[in-house]
Amino acid sequence: MNLINLLKKNSFFIILLVLIIVSTIFWWNNFGKFEIADDAYQYHNIAVSLTNGEGYNLDGESTMMREPGYSFFMSVIYKIFGVNPGVVRVIQVLLLYFSVLITYYLSKRIFNELVAKIVTVLIAIYPILNIYTSFIYSETLALFLVMLFLFTYYKAVTLNKYYLYALLGIILGILILSKGAFILMAGLVPLLILFKDIKTDWQGNLKKSVLFFLMFCIVVVPWLSRNYNNFDRFALASRDGNMVYTRAVKNLYDKSEVKKYVLSAMSGEYLVRKFIDSEYVFEKSYINKNALDEFVLSRTGDKDNYNYDLIDIEMKKEGINIIKENPFKYFMFGLVEVINLNSPMYYYERQISIFHESDLDSNTLFKVLVITLMRIDWLLFILFMI
Repeated sequence: MNLINLLKKNSFFIILLVLIIVSTIFWWNNFGKFEIADDAYQYHNIAVSLTNGEGYNLDGESTMMREPGYSFFMSVIYKIFGVNPGVVRVIQVLLLYFSVLITYYLSKRIFNELVAKIVTVLIAIYPILNIYTSFIYSETLALFLVMLFLFTYYKAVTLNKYYLYALLGIILGILILSKGAFILMAGLVPLLILFKDIKTDWQGNLKKSVLFFLMFCIVVVPWLSRNYNNFDRFALASRDGNMVYTRAVKNLYDKSEVKKYVLSAMSGEYLVRKFIDSEYVFEKSYINKNALDEFVLSRTGDKDNYNYDLIDIEMKKEGINIIKENPFKYFMFGLVEVINLNSPMYYYERQISIFHESDLDSNTLFKVLVITLMRIDWLLFILFMI
């Protein structure tokens, strides 16, 4: 009887778990990525090196190519369960579930229970979140850490306990070591803490802000110091050159390539290949590993033997030189990237594989509906944030 009552009491949370599992199975089957290649290979390779006690190495060499958080997360799993990326994916599904639970908790207290239920159901079945649990990428872990950070921030503000502000700094440090894009929060959050009710308790706010930042630095600075000592770069990772160069080379596109690129970024590769160029592959020459391969090949004649970190420095210099020639054009391409970048829409095989080269005409209506609905949703989200 107690078990039945317990199940009834937690029926909504059980429903959420079932929704996540069913949605994940469906989206994995349609768009999941299970190949250990590109970014996934780097995370996996570093995690294996850590698991074997060989240090933070990529292909046998010390590296700062990636932020360390996700690889350390994987290495803990590998130590417990063996080197099996499948276990990482299952745990990522659990992290998504915990993220949904935190969302429910916060939404209920900030708004009301009805809003909380609607929001969490939508998140539980939102395709991009289900799909990314199949990727050996840091996104799912970062999402969980973001939600954990927001939960801790809420508790710190409502309970006004110093130890919660210290914990908040630790969590943000771990988040940034997992996803460096959140580094701006390190400057914003201390200000939020400092100016909350500043007229009534400015001294207490100052202490909390300093405590938060101190704990954040204790987590992050050792990694930054390691990179400075080994690579003469006080940075989280050495991917900025690759990213700058990948974006900058679009300045070199001719009018035909610009037309196809913009249409593909805005509405999907399918339309370009169906009505303009049947052989077109979205940014085939300049996406991550391809950009790196072509850059290295043009400089050394051998795309398979190079140091990631040193090449990244050269790519950044080259990218900046290209941008200087036409910064306005780079800015305009940046607006297109705002819509395309990390949106729940990728049109080439190395990502969510919505349109494989080999099956352009299979399940066309379904794929077009998915791509259209997700794009509209993403644009609405951007407008809402603005």
